[in-house]
Amino acid sequence: MLIGEIQKREPSWNFKIPVVERGRNTVQKLWEEVVSTMNGHVKDVNEAKNIWKKMRYNYSRIVARENNAKKSGSAGSDMKKNKWPYYEIMLLLKIYSLTIESK
Repeated sequence: MLIGEIQKREPSWNFKIPVVERGRNTVQKLWEEVVSTMNGHVKDVNEAKNIWKKMRYNYSRIVARENNAKKSGSAGSDMKKNKWPYYEIMLLLKIYSLTIESK
């Protein structure tokens, strides 16, 4: 549910959007919207951000592991067995990941 709410508010996660459209106040309001739609499952903005940070970290580790497996030629069906339950929905982070890798 949290991922879906964050996805709906692209300026909160997509760093390729111009800063004018994703300023501090705008992003704060978006995070507050996310928390309010969570119906008490997340107590505040800080908790939501921490959960999101951990999910981004998990996703980036999986992508790195997949990339390493492809480079070594060992990419096979083993990667599909070990998929994290949120992997598919977190594909939106490919945009974010590409930004990090290019730095």
